[in-house]
Amino acid sequence: AQQDGSIIVTMTIGGMEELAAWVLSWGQQAKVLEPQVLVETVKWQLSCALSRYGQVSCTKSSPHADMGTATCPRTSKELPLDPVRSQ
Repeated sequence: AQQDGSIIVTMTIGGMEELAAWVLSWGQQAKVLEPQVLVETVKWQLSCALSRYGQVSCTKSSPHADMGTATCPRTSKELPLDPVRSQ
């Protein structure tokens, strides 16, 4: 554990979609530090979720337009998502 009580987790994963969902399940208590692709994926998914409440607009594509797909909760459209494996 860190001095502030937080924990830094390092892992090998099979894809960003599952990891982003796991991170989001922790709600406001989680913050992704790296890889940047996961940071952007979580931010994009949060933006789509907020758009359901009229707070922000959900872009029609994720920050990773050429990498896999996921369903945006706002539009129900298949949108790009990065399937990069963490190293």
